[in-house]
This record gives sequence, C-alpha cells and structure tokens, in this order.
Amino acid sequence: MADKIWQRIKLYIPEKWYQNQKAIGLNERLRFLRYDVGQKFEAHMDGCYQRQDGSFESSFITIQIYLNEGFKGEDTTFIDPNGINSNVKCVPKTGMALVFEGIRSYMKEVV
Repeated sequence: MADKIWQRIKLYIPEKWYQNQKAIGLNERLRFLRYDVGQKFEAHMDGCYQRQDGSFESSFITIQIYLNEGFKGEDTTFIDPNGINSNVKCVPKTGMALVFEGIRSYMKEVV
C-alpha cells in the first residue's frame, strides 16, 4: 500500500528534503489513526523510522492523508516550542495530504 500511495504523490514531493536527502518513497509502517470524542494527541515531534534491512534508509518527513472532515477539533496545530511564533493550524479536507518535517515539528491534534 505504501508504494501505491507513493506513486500517486511523488510528483508533489521535493526531490531533496531534510539535510539534502533524496526522497525515495514511503516507509512500510503506515499508521491509521482514529480519534473518538475527547481523545487527543498531545504536543509531540514525530520519530524517525529506520529500516532494518541494512539499507540505512530513514524517514525524515511525515505525510498525513486525511480520510474524513467535518468534526469538531479536527485541526493539526504546529506549535512553536519557544513560544516566539504563532501556532499554525491546518484544517483538513477529505483526501488532503499534509507534508512536513515531522522530526522537527511540534504538533498536536484534538477531537
């Protein structure tokens, strides 16, 4: 499934990204998140996934694909950990992809 998604979005992903690393695909550890009323994902930074096949390939960016919309608290908020800049909110639309450097972005999600 990861390769099928990659084939559809790779034209929209910069060829070089974090520290001039080349984007080569999506890692196979897809996650599907579902929140019920009152649940939230506290402020956090995404981790880095490294393949165990000896290739030394690591993930540096996060791609969130939204499967639905129209519920209260649906936004993903990027937080300045130093409190200097304003928080930035992304309000999803069904089918939208949000691409960001997960290992350097603080974010939270609340439903």
